[in-house]
Amino acid sequence: GLNGSQVHGDQASGFDKAGLVVGAFVCNDPSQKWYGQMELQYTQKGSRKLANPEMGDYTSFKISLHYVEAAFLARRNISKFYFEFGETVGILGFAREWDVNGEIQPTGYRRWETAFIVGIGMGFTENIYLDFRYTNSLFPVKPFPSPIYDPRFFFRWFNRGFYNNVLGITLCYRFGVPASE
Repeated sequence: GLNGSQVHGDQASGFDKAGLVVGAFVCNDPSQKWYGQMELQYTQKGSRKLANPEMGDYTSFKISLHYVEAAFLARRNISKFYFEFGETVGILGFAREWDVNGEIQPTGYRRWETAFIVGIGMGFTENIYLDFRYTNSLFPVKPFPSPIYDPRFFFRWFNRGFYNNVLGITLCYRFGVPASE
């Protein structure tokens, strides 16, 4: 699959960093109304900002984060669609950063990430389906050196550092689908 990602807290916006997601999953009976799924995957996250000289903006940077993740999902079937929610726990394999002058040494990234997942999927056949997901870090993947105070609780909670925000689309193939009754 493909990810479009951004890092909340890096002063850039937009899901401008493309990345891959590859993995495998197991689930209990997907023909049931509710079922669970566990996944193990490699995913690329990060952020990218291009300079815009026409607007007087010469700042550019790129953050590339590579994770191995285990996701735990609950799914609800409704016709050919399913809705999913859950949590993923990831370990940072490595990080790379670039600025306008070239590659720089990344510092301060936490080794572990915990994120929530919400998504929707559609089955084309019993074996092939398309999954759309949104994932957001629950805790900063890189804390700010000093806290930023905001009187609004929600903004104060999510202004403690860098958080991964990911929109993903994945084409999935399910082996061993039981015969319909």
